[in-house]
Amino acid sequence: VGAGLSLRANRRIVCTLKECQAEPVEAMIEQKTTLLPTEKLPPRETFGAWVEALRPLHWTKNIFVGVALVFSHRLIEWAAVLQTAIVFVLFCGAASAVYLINDVFDRHDDARHPSKNERPITRGALSIHNALFTAVVLAGLSGVGAFYFNFTVGLFVGGYIVLNIGYTLVFKKIVILDVLIIAAGFGIRVVAGAIAIHYTLATWVLVCTFFVSSLIGFSKRRYEIIYDGASPLHTRGYTPYFLDMLVLLSAALSIGSYSFYILSRGTWQNGWSIALSLGAVFYGVLRYVYLIHLSEEKLDHTKLILSDKPLMATVFVWIGLFVIEIYYVNPSLTFP
Repeated sequence: VGAGLSLRANRRIVCTLKECQAEPVEAMIEQKTTLLPTEKLPPRETFGAWVEALRPLHWTKNIFVGVALVFSHRLIEWAAVLQTAIVFVLFCGAASAVYLINDVFDRHDDARHPSKNERPITRGALSIHNALFTAVVLAGLSGVGAFYFNFTVGLFVGGYIVLNIGYTLVFKKIVILDVLIIAAGFGIRVVAGAIAIHYTLATWVLVCTFFVSSLIGFSKRRYEIIYDGASPLHTRGYTPYFLDMLVLLSAALSIGSYSFYILSRGTWQNGWSIALSLGAVFYGVLRYVYLIHLSEEKLDHTKLILSDKPLMATVFVWIGLFVIEIYYVNPSLTFP
């Protein structure tokens, strides 16, 4: 009798093991990534999760709205500074709304990602309902505030939100076009900042912005593949070799477009500070490419850039050279 009971127990164990092996991997992943309601988290963790989901560190990308402020000779005018600051805040709200929407729609794919699986919505620290509600509120406040501030700025802020929602739903799955959409987002910031202070931007500013932001976008894709360990599902069909070519091409176009404009103006239109800025741009782009290819730290791409002291020093040197030339050495210098 004891032997019979033992035999039946062994059969039950074997059957259980077979059932476990037959369970689909997708079901196990789905069970692991089931979202938890926000109410079950301690208040402190919930607040931290909200801050993380809004990605305040990525608000640094919105400093592109201040490009026109520098070239318009109005950097020391409080009215222009205030107008630019308002546009900066509006884009911060719009960007956070876009980040929340993106994280909601990508939560299942992010659960399989080596680093994105720790995002608040993916790990269940924030509920989908609360995240979407907050995104709608932020997008609404940013859009209405932008239209109230300046109708044309409102069109650009609204266009930025719509464009990025389209990126989340459709464009991010299309190779190359996904990065071009990102580059367009940076261009929208630059133009909106110029409109806010009633300044007409030179075409070369938009061209350089487009190539630099394309370089950032393709470098981010390469970083995801090489150092973040992203699978083909998350690399959207890119390969390391193809991305290496795109990164080098974008880097060359960034340096070339800036150099061509500065040199085409002639030495009589440029001061020494502007000429020296060519070296700063050349070194800055090469330093950035160096970081993308040789850094072994698994940091967020934005953190990787902001944490590199030589690269940040180069950015400040470039800004300083322009400020010295435009505001002190040659105040009559223009950039048509």
